[in-house]
Amino acid sequence: MIKGLTLILGGVRSGKSSYALSLAKQKTNRVTFLATAKASDLEMKERIEKHKQSRPEEWQTIEGENLVWAIGKAKDNADLIIIDCLTIFTAGILFNEKKEALQKNDVDLEKTALKEIDNLVNEIDNANKDVIIVSSEVGQGVVPAHPSGRAFRDILGLVNQRIARHAEKTYLMIAGIPVELNKLREPCQPKL
Repeated sequence: MIKGLTLILGGVRSGKSSYALSLAKQKTNRVTFLATAKASDLEMKERIEKHKQSRPEEWQTIEGENLVWAIGKAKDNADLIIIDCLTIFTAGILFNEKKEALQKNDVDLEKTALKEIDNLVNEIDNANKDVIIVSSEVGQGVVPAHPSGRAFRDILGLVNQRIARHAEKTYLMIAGIPVELNKLREPCQPKL
């Protein structure tokens, strides 16, 4: 477990990002926000702008896909780092700039993604800062129609599990309400 690592999971518009901002504001105003989204179209550009406006002006924002580098850059100027979101980071691992699936099989994609996540976890651990990671829970909905969508869903599920294993706290957002999953874990553990 990494002290200070928090994972916030949830569906689309479940309140993940808002809750991450709320937690960060309660702890410090020395926050660096690592944004993984790209403004690929007008709607996405508007979403990104809306997210930027919801953050305090004194927070630093670093945009980009290389989270390991970004954490290294952010750790000296922040007490807390928000990564929003791991879903887009994972998609960036699996797809190239042309949005075409990498010419690899699912096992290779999974290994690549999990290696990147292990590198990210190591950098978070070495940074010795509070870190809040936002990610989507995409495995509870409709089964994707295309193989690439199913591969993404499966790999993101594994990525989320890997981060949750290291997180001090993990929340699932449901209709804007945070449910702390760690509190539910202990009664469910099998007694040996």
